[in-house]
Amino acid sequence: VFKQVVLGARLRMRRAQLGRTTADGAGTMQGAARTLRLIQAVVVVVAALRFPSATAAPQELVLENQPFFFLSTSDWGRFGSSLERVTRSPKEITDVRCNGIDSTASRGSGAAYYWCIGVILGTPNPIGLSYGIQNWDTWSRYLAEQYQVPTRLFDCFTTTKDAVIDQYPVPFERVNECLDVTAHTDDEGRKFNTISSQLASREPLSTFVKIDIEGMEWTVLEAMSDEDFSKIALLDLEIHWCLTMQTDTPARVLAVLKRLLQQFAVVGRLAEGDWLTGVGCDQTVHQTTMMSVSYVNKAAMFGRIVLETTAVRVWGSVNLKACGGWHDRNLTSAAGQKFSLCSGYLANPQKWHRAEVLTGLALVTSSEGRKVAPHLLDTYGIVVAVLTCGSGTAGSAEICPTVATAETDVLTEVTNRLMAAPPLSVVMVLDLTGLESGLLLGLSDDALDRIHSLAVAFDFCSTAHSYQSIAKGLRRLQKRFLVIATDMAQGVKRRCGCLEGQQRYITVSYINKRGRNGKYNLYPMTPPL
Repeated sequence: VFKQVVLGARLRMRRAQLGRTTADGAGTMQGAARTLRLIQAVVVVVAALRFPSATAAPQELVLENQPFFFLSTSDWGRFGSSLERVTRSPKEITDVRCNGIDSTASRGSGAAYYWCIGVILGTPNPIGLSYGIQNWDTWSRYLAEQYQVPTRLFDCFTTTKDAVIDQYPVPFERVNECLDVTAHTDDEGRKFNTISSQLASREPLSTFVKIDIEGMEWTVLEAMSDEDFSKIALLDLEIHWCLTMQTDTPARVLAVLKRLLQQFAVVGRLAEGDWLTGVGCDQTVHQTTMMSVSYVNKAAMFGRIVLETTAVRVWGSVNLKACGGWHDRNLTSAAGQKFSLCSGYLANPQKWHRAEVLTGLALVTSSEGRKVAPHLLDTYGIVVAVLTCGSGTAGSAEICPTVATAETDVLTEVTNRLMAAPPLSVVMVLDLTGLESGLLLGLSDDALDRIHSLAVAFDFCSTAHSYQSIAKGLRRLQKRFLVIATDMAQGVKRRCGCLEGQQRYITVSYINKRGRNGKYNLYPMTPPL
């Protein structure tokens, strides 16, 4: 009853604002406003009497923590602005980076899907889980027809005896279950199960999921773990806030959507109604009452980011010219990839931006890494300080006494050594099996300017850092250094990650773009690949 009275009062206010009433429109709007305030006051009193708190002092009703049908026009406006921000596609998600965005399976605002084609094609042994299908499902049909992805279709209201789903060109399974946070059977015999039970046996980034469960999505998404999300490469949602029995609050909805953005990025969205008339439940003025949002797991886009940030931007004789004539590829990382050094700049003192005296700094964890010092000394006369993170050896300093303090110790020691050197005077080699990303993000710009040549071995599967932190480190180096060479053991450039057949290790060799005049103009950059 409260809901119907509130909606009626708000509708009268809206019509008065739009000038759709007679000359007494102002009086109508004031009367509706008074009615609305009275109803909200009654709700507060009833709630206080029915649910007294022995420990907490009475608090004013916070509308953002109340069901949607209690929101005022201004509250709807705030919610709409926040909703628009958290469902906006970031500039990093582009058609080029996705290798094309496919929306051909879309059928309006309640079934709009935007897929990164590169992620679909690059996912080994994928499967699609479609929750909420009734008797048709373009989402699973197009995955089967266009990409040959096997699917499982879940619905307990429209079951197999009612279904008219056509046969797909690849195997699919119809499951008479609905989605919930626990496994149970309701009073009418409908079965419910969790999404975790379907994801338990799946590999990371191996599953495509669609959830269209008419208002229950917030409860399900809230209960999913980070491990569950890590197994989903593409996620398509239909989200609601105006269903009759829905008691979700704006705060809860926004919290779930913000949590999704920690692991996912929005590829596309389509709202029912018109954003310009606002978000709300008044369909008479075409407000946005629901929407579809498509996500891609950020980790699934990681391979593309690695390819972009480690691409060698110069070729052939130009590349050799940028290095002063030739490459030195005599050093090997712990994982077996080759480092490259600009030999011409290290051997000839009159080259572009070499300091009067070069020094070396090697941070290593293996016996292969400890070969850096004798090689640079014998070949170029460069004295190298070797810092080990692991078992120390003669002539090296141990800087990782404990695992807990390893990253802090490395950053402090390296910063002190770099700041004591002149600009562009340090040849640095990093082979730290996972600690390299934290080091590169922690060093100041001033410290990076001390580095002349840099060779880094990246370990994508280390537990020390996430894909996001590695991507940040790669982007930062791209701004200040020129990539002269990369080496991948398996050569699967677009499939960097920890799954079977993916590239776990990569070595990237850089030279500082900065010249003697302080400008970053080592060599004119060619157009991007």
